[in-house]
Amino acid sequence: MSFAGRDPARPVYRPGEALLAAVAVHLAAARIGPGERLLTLLPPDDLRGLATGLGAALVSGATLACMPVLDAAALRTALGSAAPTGPATFTGST
Repeated sequence: MSFAGRDPARPVYRPGEALLAAVAVHLAAARIGPGERLLTLLPPDDLRGLATGLGAALVSGATLACMPVLDAAALRTALGSAAPTGPATFTGST
């Protein structure tokens, strides 16, 4: 389930196959694999954010850091971090 326009009053049902298909296309294009680190600014409440963030990390085995768009200091810190934080973890504030 995701939300149209990030509006919780407008839920959109997405079958698992739709998410996996979107993740597969993203992983093939970006060539993301185990041990790599994903850093995303997209919120995980729509198909774009799920497919390029959490879904991609879970399917590929990459680590994940989710950053709020306007938190420049947290983004700089995450970009400068040499070590991954572990599989599909959340870093940042909401």
